[in-house]
Amino acid sequence: MERKNCAERLKELLEYFGIKQNDLSKRTGIPKSAISMYIKGERVPKQNRISDIADAYNINEAWLMGFDVPMKRQISDRDIGNAFANDNLFDIIDNIPALSPHEKSHFTNYLQLLEINRKKADDYVEQLLSIQQMDVELRLNAAHARTDIDIPEGVDTSEDDIMDDENF
Repeated sequence: MERKNCAERLKELLEYFGIKQNDLSKRTGIPKSAISMYIKGERVPKQNRISDIADAYNINEAWLMGFDVPMKRQISDRDIGNAFANDNLFDIIDNIPALSPHEKSHFTNYLQLLEINRKKADDYVEQLLSIQQMDVELRLNAAHARTDIDIPEGVDTSEDDIMDDENF
């Protein structure tokens, strides 16, 4: 059996997913003009571009390069995010009435990120949540009396008295 070229496989990918070159460009970050040249066979994508396309659609890189292997790769932990990113999810998100347009935009933008950038976004969100939690805990602790020290009876601990005391 003759090995197919990358241009043929890219055409198959577009047909299989029912997408256009513009969709592939948006999803991978590869300029549309480059994708057009790949599909026409005028240029062969470099390895990083093949990886970008493969990651975006959970496609086996070897298949994309024309080898006789299954099109879809096995889902691993690294790929699990992209395995569920397809055009149907965009429609599903768009039809959730409980989400504001801004929230829908966040979800659809996230789905368009490459896996490595999704990890960065996830890490940043975790950091923000951690900072938010610390702020809440600080406010709660500031509103309560101190329990880590013994204050003798009769000592006034109100802020006004402490602020007026010259010894402090």
